[in-house]
Amino acid sequence: MPELQETLKEATTPMVELDTTGNSVDIELDDSKANTKEVETKEPIVEVKEEKKDEREEYSEGVKKRIDRLTYKIRESERREKEALSFAEQIKKNATIYKQNLQN
Repeated sequence: MPELQETLKEATTPMVELDTTGNSVDIELDDSKANTKEVETKEPIVEVKEEKKDEREEYSEGVKKRIDRLTYKIRESERREKEALSFAEQIKKNATIYKQNLQN
């Protein structure tokens, strides 16, 4: 996800053409300053993500409960349907047995 954000930032930042004529100069960057900047920019993002994550967890708990209730209702109706079919088959079987007994 951070990679996606970086590519989006790169895509939206305007490109500036640099003057490449002239002598080249080697520049050394101090790594400690670069790391400090990265840490500073990452910390607020992490805090925002944690808040959003809590929101999603609360939302997903409600959604989970609703899904559980609906799943229970569906399974209960399927169970009742199977029970009704087996009861109907048993009644039909009994009816055929009684008819055979009456004919004999």
